[in-house]
Amino acid sequence: MATAESIGVLLSDQGQPPKKILTAVEEAAFEERVKRVMEDFSAARVMVWLSRPGKPPMFPSSPSVQGFFANPKLLEVAGINSPGMQKPRAFTFEGETYFTCSMPLPSGEGVLRFIEDVGVTPASRQSNLTFLALTWLVSVTLVLILIQLILNRTVLKPLAALERGLDSIELNPSGSIGSMAVSIDAQPNELKGIALSYQKLAERLEKTWSTEQLLVRAMSHELLTPLSLITASCRRVIRRASSLEPSIQSSLVDIQEESYRAEKLTKNLVDLARGESGTVSLSVKAIAVREVIADLQAVLSKLAWTKRVNLQLESQNENELLGTKLSVDPERLRDCILNLIENGVKYSSQQSEILVLISADHSRVDFRVIDEGPGVPDAFKQSIFKPFNRGVGSSSAVSGSGVGLAVVKLITERMHGSVFVVDNDAGKGSCFVLRFPVSASNSVANDPAITSQ
Repeated sequence: MATAESIGVLLSDQGQPPKKILTAVEEAAFEERVKRVMEDFSAARVMVWLSRPGKPPMFPSSPSVQGFFANPKLLEVAGINSPGMQKPRAFTFEGETYFTCSMPLPSGEGVLRFIEDVGVTPASRQSNLTFLALTWLVSVTLVLILIQLILNRTVLKPLAALERGLDSIELNPSGSIGSMAVSIDAQPNELKGIALSYQKLAERLEKTWSTEQLLVRAMSHELLTPLSLITASCRRVIRRASSLEPSIQSSLVDIQEESYRAEKLTKNLVDLARGESGTVSLSVKAIAVREVIADLQAVLSKLAWTKRVNLQLESQNENELLGTKLSVDPERLRDCILNLIENGVKYSSQQSEILVLISADHSRVDFRVIDEGPGVPDAFKQSIFKPFNRGVGSSSAVSGSGVGLAVVKLITERMHGSVFVVDNDAGKGSCFVLRFPVSASNSVANDPAITSQ
């Protein structure tokens, strides 16, 4: 209505309506002025035209409004040459929404009619929303990437450098952080406090580590030597103690067993401590399976429960199996196998057998220690190899420190092997598997097979 009123004013002379009776020249001039005004108020989505009952309607001739003439029925629905005033109304034509209204000119020269292509349809609304959502998503992604680049190149760059410096700090075997300490002066002011706090933490760690190293050395030199002497001495006395009273002989056996247990625990603790510092001593060399078995049998013959151990070769060609070579530390491998055998002895009845099966193929050798104990639940098959973790089925009646299996895992992995536990095929007990790759220098020997124990 405001637009129609404005057009009416522009079409009048100095704001006055034109005369009702016009000459031909005046009427031509009036029509030209009406077209110019309608073109000024028309656009691509809005068109203004003059409806003149009894005469053809007048339309703007600008190219921007030609889309309204693509389908003649559109203007018919909008009331192309209807008389009188029409209230504003919306209508749908060919899936598009239009808005139309009209306003008579004060001079009575006709009715100004308006049509606007609103273009708001469910399909276009959904399309617009999808477009806006995608635009928003792309914009947010680009902004986040830009912010990340700015942060990485400016704000976070010093923090990333400090993180790399902290990650590079390692304790050497002596327990000193030495030249690996983070430089405080090289850090920005915002990070100097963090670097200083970490430096103090590293110094406390160095002090603690040095103390632990002293303890390991003390255990190694001050405990292992006398314990080994006590065990060896008891063994010699027991062999010659036939003339002693039974009670004394029993006490000597107890002393031997306890000293052996203490010696073994001390060795395990030393190995664990050295494993954390990376200073475990290994003498790796290529040895044949027969040498491993011979060494194992020599030690088993001296133990009280040796009769419970059944050592078997699982191969159609025993000579080939016995000649297979491994790159291991022989003494450490023997200790690992003995540790698993002793573990089975402790957790199974005194009448049950501990079966040691040795098998090999072209790439690996397996040492399987099978017992008839309570077994290991699936939830604990990994955790039992952690230090001081004896598993859910452990009883206080069974002696042990919870470090034996942890040492087995440590030593085995240092020799590039693996250790794991599975259920016994017999349905009762566990099967601990030591697995080592075959040595690159493997060769087949044809010596006679060693008799299984």
